[in-house]
Amino acid sequence: MKSEIPNVETHLKITHIRKQKKLSQTDVADVLGISQNAYSRIERGETKLTVDRIKQIAKVLDVKYYDLLSGASAHIDSGESEQIEILKEELRLANLKRLQDIKEISKRKTTEYMEEKKLLKEMIKEKEKVISLLEDKVKMLEEQLKNSSKS
Repeated sequence: MKSEIPNVETHLKITHIRKQKKLSQTDVADVLGISQNAYSRIERGETKLTVDRIKQIAKVLDVKYYDLLSGASAHIDSGESEQIEILKEELRLANLKRLQDIKEISKRKTTEYMEEKKLLKEMIKEKEKVISLLEDKVKMLEEQLKNSSKS
């Protein structure tokens, strides 16, 4: 599975750098082997980007891929920086919500596991009782067989 990275601010950096380099969306899309429309969706932030795709774009734009991912960047003007800060806060809140959801799911799954474990232990005890009864019956039958063969 490819790891996906949030493209909250990355798409803004990609757009800004591409324009600084005086490249068209078609120029970049052609090198990436995708349509201009697909590339446009990347710049609008409508496409989740894989690490591999970020590296490909960085190579085309002649920048380090981590420059596209880093929080602080010289490639973003102040207006975009304010928007990025808002988006970062939204992302932080969304991540907190996801973390709370994960904790809740984990708590629920742990409870389910513990209940299932308890049930399985009870089943094992019942099976052990049955085994013990069967062993006693085998001993009794062996004893009867032994006694009947002596007679």
